[in-house]
Amino acid sequence: MTSTRAGDSVESAHANQAHIDIIDAVDVSVIVPVFNCEAWLEALLASVLDQAGVSLEVIAICDGATDGSLAIL
Repeated sequence: MTSTRAGDSVESAHANQAHIDIIDAVDVSVIVPVFNCEAWLEALLASVLDQAGVSLEVIAICDGATDGSLAIL
């Protein structure tokens, strides 16, 4: 059951619960620093996403790459 504070809308409460459900469903967070790694990025992402038996999220941080890395993301 979702509790709401005074003034919270029902829609807001449902959105908050959906966010919590997604967080609860993630077993592993993979943080990928991305800076001019276009040549390896697709293989790296494929390897991470091919993991079986685990629910994961990928957080890619692109810090001003000047190659095609951002386009791959």
